[in-house]
Amino acid sequence: MNAKDTVMKKEELTRINNNMPSEAKYGDVFEAIAERQAEISVKAGRRDVVEWIMKYRSETTREFMGFTIMRDKWQAQLKAWGVTNVQT
Repeated sequence: MNAKDTVMKKEELTRINNNMPSEAKYGDVFEAIAERQAEISVKAGRRDVVEWIMKYRSETTREFMGFTIMRDKWQAQLKAWGVTNVQT
């Protein structure tokens, strides 16, 4: 994944701007955009790491670098991170 793949689309920027309350102070929209962009970037980074782990883990033991995790705990963590559509 490249950085450009994580940049918000114009429609998302417009949605954030339009959803700001009329009494919002100068800079509030920039803060809201920055927070959303950070969420997108963090999620993309997590996804890259998870995909890498899934690629190089042992197919037979679900082990990675000597660590074994129960499938339900791994699925719960992926859900908590918001990482979806990863072959586990």
